[in-house]
Amino acid sequence: MRNIDLFDDYLHQRLNADDRKLFEERLLTDADFKTQFEEQKAFVNLLQEFGKQEALKSKLDTIYTEEFGVPNVHQLNPKNNFYNKYGRMMGVAASVAVIAVIATITLLSSGGYLIKQHDASITNLSKEITHMKSVQEGIIDGIKTISQKRNLEAANVEGTGFALNSNGYFLTSLHMVSKADSVFVMDEEKNSYHATVVLSDVRLDIAILKIEKDSAAKFSAVPYVFKNASADMGEKVFTLGFPAEDIVYGEGTIASLKGSADTAMYQISVPINPGNSGGPLFDEQGNVIGLIKSKNSNAEGTGFAVKSNYIMQLLSSIENDTLKAELQSNNRKNLLKGLGRSQQLKRIEPCVYNIKVFKGN
Repeated sequence: MRNIDLFDDYLHQRLNADDRKLFEERLLTDADFKTQFEEQKAFVNLLQEFGKQEALKSKLDTIYTEEFGVPNVHQLNPKNNFYNKYGRMMGVAASVAVIAVIATITLLSSGGYLIKQHDASITNLSKEITHMKSVQEGIIDGIKTISQKRNLEAANVEGTGFALNSNGYFLTSLHMVSKADSVFVMDEEKNSYHATVVLSDVRLDIAILKIEKDSAAKFSAVPYVFKNASADMGEKVFTLGFPAEDIVYGEGTIASLKGSADTAMYQISVPINPGNSGGPLFDEQGNVIGLIKSKNSNAEGTGFAVKSNYIMQLLSSIENDTLKAELQSNNRKNLLKGLGRSQQLKRIEPCVYNIKVFKGN
């Protein structure tokens, strides 16, 4: 049972005595579980202020259709642009805004809320944007009238991907796109393109995406190469990713040549957050030496990255000669070597993309 359903059963007193006792014991011992429950409880209270849910949904369906029409998931303009463009409204606008936000949740999310994945103390770094906290922040910060039309984001998960070559192939984390209904790649101009998974490796937790052939996208030449040798402990590294709507730079060092006892990963001392998952890890010369996978939730500034030589081994093992040739068609020369960091970033940035993933219940 999903946590969201368990919360509802508890709040509506549908649990038997034993299950209710277990639920309350878990609230006392599991901090994340308690936080998720409190957010759900607050949201349910908000819904109750507007009457019975079924009657409200019917009314919202009508309002939404009249004002916005049918949602188009291909339009993925970032919500921050909308919020920055319009200021806060007062009075009646606040009530109308709440209705608009709930309509979006009801119609686009189909009642599904994703809960952060945990593997012991290791947290995957996909950014689950339909988490209840984001919903509440949207209600508070997004006080707008429903007559102000906008493009709507319906993505459940966001993260990072980067170009493997200029033929429309991208690398990202498998945990982010696994079981996705659809995946979109958004470039720096906020254009989005539908992509499919053409290759994946569960052990390495990597996926290779391919933009649809009928796309009008023109991809930049890749200025970096993948290093086929292990980096050294203490070596300086940096990364680019999307823990926010805009690309974010981070730097640090290789802290260990084993990540969480896994020889296929580095442990890195780089400040990474949800949304960085699938992003590239570079050495000082601009060689790709890894792919950001996860972070240690118990140690701030500690993350893990899949080593590039393992990624290269995967590409070399492909039996389909055509696909193998396409995936290995990268520049044979590192065009970033010897450049200052700001110049390196300018050349790398067009090749790092925001990945938006749509998942059903």
